[in-house]
Amino acid sequence: MKKIQSIIFVILFLISITIGCTSNSATNSIPVSPSPSNTAPPTETPIPPTATATFTPTPTPQSILPDNAEQIIILNQLSDAGNPYTLTFLPNGMSLVVNHKNQVQLLDLNTGEITHKFPIGNNDDEISSISVSSNGTYLAAGTVDGIIYVWDVETKEPVGEPFDANVSVLDSMAFSPDGTLLAFAGSNFVTDEENFVRFWNTKTQELVGNPLVGHESWVKQIVFSPDGKLLATRAGDIYLWDVATGQSYSQPQIKMRSGAGFMAFSPDGTMLITESIGNINFWDIKSGKAVGIPIDEKEVVFSVALSPDGKLIAVGLENIIHIWDTETRQLAAPPLTGHTHWVNGLVFSPNGWWLISAATVYTTEYFLWGLPR
Repeated sequence: MKKIQSIIFVILFLISITIGCTSNSATNSIPVSPSPSNTAPPTETPIPPTATATFTPTPTPQSILPDNAEQIIILNQLSDAGNPYTLTFLPNGMSLVVNHKNQVQLLDLNTGEITHKFPIGNNDDEISSISVSSNGTYLAAGTVDGIIYVWDVETKEPVGEPFDANVSVLDSMAFSPDGTLLAFAGSNFVTDEENFVRFWNTKTQELVGNPLVGHESWVKQIVFSPDGKLLATRAGDIYLWDVATGQSYSQPQIKMRSGAGFMAFSPDGTMLITESIGNINFWDIKSGKAVGIPIDEKEVVFSVALSPDGKLIAVGLENIIHIWDTETRQLAAPPLTGHTHWVNGLVFSPNGWWLISAATVYTTEYFLWGLPR
């Protein structure tokens, strides 16, 4: 009998220990997320343009969210900004230069704060062009009526006095890669000088060389080659110029039709990439001949941007963005959706990881996208 009682006592003791351990385990355990198989996948609700946040990652497997996604802003501060075509990055990749209410401002993408405002003489002057030198030294802004302001990016101080480009309309600007020259294009209706390009030296703060003339219509875009030796100018056609001599090359004289119009040199400087009425062509600089098949968009194109490494081309259409592979000439990712207007502004970050898109009708939507790496 005593043996049986002993056995029962041992069993009861073991049961009490088991209950106590189970209780302690439940109390001290780390919560575990429910199994994905038992949890409905989260749904992404598009953020309307009037919402506080306008950060919308592309809802595709190719999209990558930044590690600090909750800190990346959100460009709602720019919802009433002016010209989306003037969007550009500083070379540090985390400061965006924007034309906001005809003010040139620096927006920190880490904090979403405006870190500096560059003064323009008259806030009623419409800014038509903004350019940053690729070495990060200079920032320039030009107004429609031809007043050009230049600042030192590091000190934020003006480089000389604002100067009059002596044009009736200032169409475009671009810095040479080393920042020593600022090229600008315009027309002077008073003197009947039309469709010319001039150079301004940032060191001497003087105009240098003779005007480059030859286009029959307004010069809408100017681009330096990566080595700074060539200048491409785009109107209804495209001319290539020797920067040192001011002479134009006979080839290629690329005829362009209407359309959004875009051109950029490949990073190695061997090709010029252009867009006209949805056709994106790749031109060999030496021969002036098209290389490979063009990228053919079947819709109206409102904006185009080339990634810094030259591997991707972003194309802004009505409400969507296409990302193309420049080597295969095939789509590199599903369409990026979310905009409610025409996508008429695109810019890649200097490291190529991000794309900022702008869509404007009465107000401007700005979206920040993560891209395949």
